[in-house]
Amino acid sequence: MCKITVYTNAEIFTQDPLNPRVNSLAVACNEIIDAGESLENKYLGAKIVDLNGATVIPGFIDTHLHLKWLALQKQWINLSGTRSIEELLSKLKEAKTPWIIGRGFNEKFFSEEKMPTRHDLDEAFPEKPVLIVRVCGHIGVANTQLLKKVGLWDNPEVIEGVEIDSSGKPTGVLKEKALEFVLEKTPKPPLKQYIEFMESVLNELLSKGLTTVASMNTDPLEFYVLQSIDTPLKVRVFFDVKYLETLSKLMIKGSFGNEKLRVKGVKIIGDGSFGGKTAALRHNYVGTEGKGELLITSSALENIVSEAKKLDMLVAVHAIGDRAIEEILNVKESLLGNIRIEHCSLTPPDIVEKLSEKRVFALSVQPHFRISDTWLPKVIGESSKYAYMFYTLSKKGLLVSFSSDAPVEPFDPLVNLEAAISEEGVGERVPISEALKMYTKNGSLALNEKDKGVLKKGYKADFVILSRNIFREKPSEAKVIATIIEGKIAYGKIP
Repeated sequence: MCKITVYTNAEIFTQDPLNPRVNSLAVACNEIIDAGESLENKYLGAKIVDLNGATVIPGFIDTHLHLKWLALQKQWINLSGTRSIEELLSKLKEAKTPWIIGRGFNEKFFSEEKMPTRHDLDEAFPEKPVLIVRVCGHIGVANTQLLKKVGLWDNPEVIEGVEIDSSGKPTGVLKEKALEFVLEKTPKPPLKQYIEFMESVLNELLSKGLTTVASMNTDPLEFYVLQSIDTPLKVRVFFDVKYLETLSKLMIKGSFGNEKLRVKGVKIIGDGSFGGKTAALRHNYVGTEGKGELLITSSALENIVSEAKKLDMLVAVHAIGDRAIEEILNVKESLLGNIRIEHCSLTPPDIVEKLSEKRVFALSVQPHFRISDTWLPKVIGESSKYAYMFYTLSKKGLLVSFSSDAPVEPFDPLVNLEAAISEEGVGERVPISEALKMYTKNGSLALNEKDKGVLKKGYKADFVILSRNIFREKPSEAKVIATIIEGKIAYGKIP
């Protein structure tokens, strides 16, 4: 029989509408067995943990991030925060590796107000291969040496997305499939080091109060690495769609795995990004004749979803622009229940109504884009007023879950909660009560799991102890005292 532990003298926000706020929890056998007032008087003989007035909430659930890139980024140059091409080049010169890779720049904040070019990289690095990846992860720039190394200098037509100049040579700009092609050919760390990088990332996530995360576009090596690590963090994976046939041949179902590591589905890219002007819009980007790139058709998506449905798998579809979202909604209604839309960023009123009527399985959205995409009106114009309408979508009855898309945006849920509730930024603010629900209860449901995200009897004892009450104070000013997973301390310590 499991020993009972009672956590008491706390402000506990349960996400249970019938019992929303209590001062104590009783935990046994990895689960919550009771939530109420002064339970130490009910469970005599239990271990008592006095939380000294701390705030307790369900564990944060991030339904969309990229563990592979968070891990590999540890051997890359961090370009976030650079404010000019000159500063970017200076940071790249810190690299000690034979291939130089940097990620995280955003030319919208450069003093030059333009993308770096192959020529900028060639001048600074005439002999070493160099690749820089934009913050969105959908566009990169390579120098001549790297293009030669991967075979694109003389044969740019082998993959879609290689930008060509008037002379027929690559400009260095790589979009979508071309960038993916190049990244696959860049040197990877030795397996032991990759595992160490991944373990470090998982520990960082625990330190921010995350108890479950979903890793997108997983490949077999990442899955192997995750199996090699003993971590309390619960990881759910969405394999890159190119592995669907393999999963089908192996008859791997959507429930394959265990509580620590489980397959949930596959991920497909439906369009690009706002910053790269590749998100598929129904109108032109400001000052251009382009409407972005639609990378999937409804008929092709139907075939993928039909195959995934046989395996009880979800299909997560990246769709930022309104044209991409609309294309998804053209899928047969019998298949929409297996589709989760990732980002769902631009939703004019007619798209909101269609989403409300047709009902995909869930949405995974990123509140920090509200803060980082303040330049959006300059890129997509007046339609930016319909970007990041998370609260409206929720009020329409859609299942909206929060996520970070890390490393694109920070994975700290407290920082992202503050972005969600901010009066400033693009799109609409979300009240803190609804925002917390999107980061906890809704997160579990968006992963098709019903035993997390709520602090009530029968649910997993996954919760976070915070130094401050985020309902009264700024979430970013709170600190994670401890992260508890299945009743055990996964991070921090309890006084």
